[in-house]
Amino acid sequence: MDDSAPATPSSTRRPASGDRLPAFALNEPAVTVTLDQGGFQGAVGRHGPATAPVTLTWSNDRSLAMNSEFGAKEFYAVPAVVAAANRSLADSGSYVRLALGGHSLTNADGERLVVVRPRLANDLDDVVLTRFMHLVQHECVEVAQKLTGGPLGHAVFRGPGGEAVASGIGPKGVTGLPLLAGALTSARPPRNPREAAGATQSADPEQAPGEAYGTSLYHQELQDNEYAIGLNEHARARVGEALTTQTIGSEPRPGVPGNFDFSRNRVPAERIWVYHYAAVVAESSDGGDQITLENFNRNTLMEQLLREAARQTAEAYAGANPGQVMPPPQAMRAAREVLERETRSAMGDMWYFKMYEPGGERSFHAKNRITALNPLTVATTTVPHLLFENHSDVPLPNSAALLDRVAPAWRQSAAPIVIEGHARGGPLPLRNLARKRADAVVAHLVGPASHATASPSGPGRTVIVRWRRSTRRTAPRNTYGQPRLTAPRPGSRFSRMSYGSVECAGSRST
Repeated sequence: MDDSAPATPSSTRRPASGDRLPAFALNEPAVTVTLDQGGFQGAVGRHGPATAPVTLTWSNDRSLAMNSEFGAKEFYAVPAVVAAANRSLADSGSYVRLALGGHSLTNADGERLVVVRPRLANDLDDVVLTRFMHLVQHECVEVAQKLTGGPLGHAVFRGPGGEAVASGIGPKGVTGLPLLAGALTSARPPRNPREAAGATQSADPEQAPGEAYGTSLYHQELQDNEYAIGLNEHARARVGEALTTQTIGSEPRPGVPGNFDFSRNRVPAERIWVYHYAAVVAESSDGGDQITLENFNRNTLMEQLLREAARQTAEAYAGANPGQVMPPPQAMRAAREVLERETRSAMGDMWYFKMYEPGGERSFHAKNRITALNPLTVATTTVPHLLFENHSDVPLPNSAALLDRVAPAWRQSAAPIVIEGHARGGPLPLRNLARKRADAVVAHLVGPASHATASPSGPGRTVIVRWRRSTRRTAPRNTYGQPRLTAPRPGSRFSRMSYGSVECAGSRST
């Protein structure tokens, strides 16, 4: 990633493109309240053009560029980058796609980069020429889940060679990541992706691991393991996955403030979050740099805007009624009546793009660790969980619909898909039911006509079926024999994923 050149880029717009949006835009939330004969009127501003000159951040291979200022509403890319990103987003089940606008610029090699903006998956590409995408969600994890296609309950540990293992970490990482942090400072820390996945399924530590983990963050042994596992600065997400930096809590003790950060040996001045998530939506042609689309909890901003609206309401009232004053509570009530719904809606429009380079000081971890205590960063993904009729291999309607959505893309993909049939307790009847349900998923994916001739070597034909005994950590209560598509999802780059330390009763390729 390079922030140095050019400092004052020139962009061009194709006259026939119809692009009405700025070449560079930023989030600019603002409210306006006026008073006329019809009563108070309000409006919420969301974004505006960036002030020239704009400084660009470039990917190392010059296939990506974006405004270095916080809050950028677009990035620039060679068209091939966008095409590849949209394939990965579609395969992940994302509700969002990328589309090209009418502005372009040229890199140092003479290649043309076109402005890129997001759109909802059901919209047409030309919608990005006239308006920015609206999301209902604004909290970081909700936005990331929208962009990745589902709940982000699995960490992905991807080593430097690309090998990947996934493991359940619970909603928002609350169960698995503290266990991993504790294991990293134990006598036998995990040293590869599979061992890290197994650590997330280990027993609860005797005490919160934040202090031991935080004080070890800059030790060479832990840094070597981070590289080998794919943690922190070396967390390696793919397009259609997400990154999260989490606070690892520490055990309370007298004389130590509850917000003490042992990784910095001080109480931080910055605002601290329990977690922050960002979805990876594109990567450079060489895979070295990534673009995320993200947002964060905007409730504080919303209240600030409403207080400003209340101030303007009282000011407008005083201007129309000389000598009279509107009490603050009344002004706030009037402001909320006029603008609260629109202001809340505008928070979902405050999304922005950022560029990161995994592996160093420009990584997601490096840029977000100051907002967490004893920070731990992992890649994270969603793994579909399929539900069936009781004591049957017939999927429930929502699960059947999910398989219908997955099947066409999977059949065109060269990546295998792993199916684990879970049986709680492990008696033989439940094991058999788990196997039957996994076989039913196979049949649904490959289709009745091709099920008998499925070949491990053909595109979209490799199905690895596993049975696994469920435990308290790996299956919800009363989930008997429910299979999970444990990944790789269609089109993903995983060669194999599983749940931590998996003990299989048997497997076969179909």
